Amino acid sequence: MIYIEQIILIDLLIHHTIVFFTGVLTLINVNRGRIIISDILNIIIVVLYFMFHINLKWQLGLILIIAIIIFKKNIVALMVYFLLNTTLGGISSIIYFNYNYHWFYVLFILLLLLIIVLFYIFKYKGLIKRGLYYECIFKKRRRRLALFLDTGNRLYDDENKAVIIINAKYKAYCQKSLHSVDIETINGSTKEVCYKCNDLYIKIKRKYIRFTGSIIFRDNIGDGIIGLNVLGG
Repeated sequence: MIYIEQIILIDLLIHHTIVFFTGVLTLINVNRGRIIISDILNIIIVVLYFMFHINLKWQLGLILIIAIIIFKKNIVALMVYFLLNTTLGGISSIIYFNYNYHWFYVLFILLLLLIIVLFYIFKYKGLIKRGLYYECIFKKRRRRLALFLDTGNRLYDDENKAVIIINAKYKAYCQKSLHSVDIETINGSTKEVCYKCNDLYIKIKRKYIRFTGSIIFRDNIGDGIIGLNVLGG
């Protein structure tokens, strides 16, 4: 006899695995409170399915709501989570009610997780280890970024402190400072107001170091750009 508690526990395990790998692939940290809310909704989906036999459209709709709750406005994370959940979510029922194919589905899940891990290692960790990208995090907001290393970028503000460039969508995380930076372009020299953030940490030699320099913002540059002057080069 199969108890619904067993199915709920397995479903939650799969749910947390999918959330974890979504965060890994998209380089973001998920708020714990949002995960708890998503757990509750996930339990509701299981109960509705087995007690009231809700149809597939309702299941997909509820999964989409869960994805929005967890990842808010991060479209990439929403897509990754929704894709993984619609293909692997509810796999517990397949394992229990198709016993003859039990190991086939288990091996399928393990193979898919292995592909995800390898993708993460080669696409993100591999780049970071080779020095092309450096991890950066807004600690209180639990937001992780990957800053591209531009060896030709050596910007300094009027206090002779290093300047990094970050995507303009993170401007709300910082405060405007009294300092400025001179930027040379093909159209001449311009002076730009800098920003500060006491919550910004950059991972250098396996340690997160608080960045005390200045920040300027640009659109369409990925997460941001870091120069050798920040790394001591």
